[in-house]
Amino acid sequence: MKSRHRIAGTIAALIAAPLGIFARHRSHAPFELRTQTQLVNLTIVATNRKGQPFTHLKASDVIVREDGKRQTLVSFEPAVAPHASASAAIPLANHLPGFGLSSPVPQSFRYIAFVMDDSSTSYPDLISSIRAAIRWVKTRQLPTDQVALFSIGMGVRVWQPFTSDRKLLLSRLHAMEHENSAPSDDQRINGLLFRLHSCTDLPQLSVQESCAKIEVRHFTEEETALLVRRTEQLRALMNMLGLFPGEKRLIYFGDGFLTNPGRLASYAYATYFGTDTQMEWQLSDPNEFLRPVTDAALRSNVTIYTIDAHGLSASPIMGNATEVPSNILGPEGPRDAVTFGIERQYGPQDALNELAWDTGGLPFSGDNDLATFTDRAIGDIAGTYYASYQPTNSRLDGSYRKITIRCLIRGVHVHTRAGYYALPIHEFPVRAKVLKFRPNAQRFLAPVEFILNRSDLHWRGRGKRRSDDLVVAHTLVNSSHQLVTSRVQMLQAHYPESKRLTFAIGWNLPPGQYTGVVQITEAGTSDFGVANFRLRVP
Repeated sequence: MKSRHRIAGTIAALIAAPLGIFARHRSHAPFELRTQTQLVNLTIVATNRKGQPFTHLKASDVIVREDGKRQTLVSFEPAVAPHASASAAIPLANHLPGFGLSSPVPQSFRYIAFVMDDSSTSYPDLISSIRAAIRWVKTRQLPTDQVALFSIGMGVRVWQPFTSDRKLLLSRLHAMEHENSAPSDDQRINGLLFRLHSCTDLPQLSVQESCAKIEVRHFTEEETALLVRRTEQLRALMNMLGLFPGEKRLIYFGDGFLTNPGRLASYAYATYFGTDTQMEWQLSDPNEFLRPVTDAALRSNVTIYTIDAHGLSASPIMGNATEVPSNILGPEGPRDAVTFGIERQYGPQDALNELAWDTGGLPFSGDNDLATFTDRAIGDIAGTYYASYQPTNSRLDGSYRKITIRCLIRGVHVHTRAGYYALPIHEFPVRAKVLKFRPNAQRFLAPVEFILNRSDLHWRGRGKRRSDDLVVAHTLVNSSHQLVTSRVQMLQAHYPESKRLTFAIGWNLPPGQYTGVVQITEAGTSDFGVANFRLRVP
């Protein structure tokens, strides 16, 4: 899909509440490896001709290339055993890193972010999108799936940070149903058509054309401003998700949006007054608005799957007859009206297609069954495989590396992320110290202190005001290796007077044995440290 042309500015996004939850294996995981030895981790989804999960894939069945050069897989594991039920509760893993793990044990955690675009989506389509997400949470969400809810409109709104709590997700989705959406693209385009028709009531043709050109330019300016705002918000969202190491799957619901509003407006003008080649050339913006968004997604390891919420419902070429008057065809006849109708119907889909294809995802459109689209976009744990390879190009020069994958089994389709940026990331030491337990209502408060070297972090500011932003992910499993809790928190660390930075996390637990892992990631650099610990609650 050829990229449409866009520009975008810079936006800062701050989140004070915890943003997410994840678990990752220190040396083999479905997430990006972060060690001095460069490995590239892939999540591969395999389906048959009917779109159903293919559960018997082997490493020898796939060919992975990086920038056109074939790579050798050093690990390849299914997310679940072929005989396991995808809907069953899946244990975290048989081991956590650092506790006698002798071979890779794949984990089944998935990041899934639902994004509702209420800036250009009609209210009925927005409700259909929310209800599709509700059905997925009720019927398809696994106990280990970490799901977040976002909307974009006036800004990026975090409705629910990443959580596996199904009741909480459903509550927030129902709350989203009662929010009012902004006027849709259809409504704004109909308004343009109405104003163009009003220009034809003026007495002279030259005055009519001047009136129409003013309306066309005004529409183009307003829509371009909306487009810049939307792309800024999308890029901010990608940067948010990039705080967390690992692969994130973003499910975008919306009616699409105009990627070249000037071209559409010039076509609308032509349906009334004929083609004005000079105006069309001036208004068709050659800038790449979406490129900063897809670049940010690739840097943050976000794969975007777009769902066209408009479904099969399509507006007539000149809009709904109850909302706008009929057009007066220009001197070139109905051809101009057809050109306008094609651009109106398929132009917004171009944006959805570009977001998906350029980030390694897939676009879904042309059906009113949004729930089925949601199932297909997220996929199933069954038919998912975790693989890694050591790239032949070992230079960590920050360049983008394109990944392609092909399956040798006829009728089986395999899909993975589009690529990655080869950035150097360092691991720093973290020590864990179990503190004294305290009784708390038939349970025990079990605190653990974590200790970092002050010199390992990259501090901002000067003197005592120096600070650093950290993402702290902590996961706890019981003696049966079942997930007890997993959470991610944002921590702003202040420059300590001593050479050590310390903080504590406490868990309110019943008696039993627990194993935990905490990962601390520096938001500005993605440098990280991992600490493992055991708790024996009396």
